[in-house]
Parts: sequence; structure tokens; C-alpha cells
Amino acid sequence: YLQFTVAPTEGDNIFGIELYIERISGPVAFWQRLNLGFMLTLRQQFLIWQTLRGPVQEDHAKVGRAVLVDAAELETGAAAG
Repeated sequence: YLQFTVAPTEGDNIFGIELYIERISGPVAFWQRLNLGFMLTLRQQFLIWQTLRGPVQEDHAKVGRAVLVDAAELETGAAAG
């Protein structure tokens, strides 16, 4: 199970990100190894994000918002038909 929480901080345009990961099944050692790789890759992506210029960040943000809307529609069944 994976949950992201993003919330604004006191800093201007700075957001805090909280990541919650819960093992549902599988061997603990495999889960730890897999999630360490995931966390390191996620950290790398945030570091890359900081180097992108404003317009490129906005383009990526628009795509991300569209993906979230599509996922929400799939979850509620609104996209069926």
C-alpha cells in the first residue's frame, strides 16, 4: 500500500511530501530491498524536478493532473460507458 501526502509549508512555493508505505504481503527482506530502490529513485526524480525551468515544470504538472483525473474516473467507474 502506498500513499503520498503533499502539503504547503511556510516557505514560498515549497511543499512537504510525506510518503507512507505498508507491506501487505511478501517476504520482508524483498519488500525492504524493493522499497529502498523505489525511495532512491523517487528522491532522484525530485532532485531532477528542481533543475527544470518553470515552463517545463508546468507542462509536467499538467500531465500529472490529467493522469490523476483519469485515475479517479477509473476508480469511480465514471469512465465506463
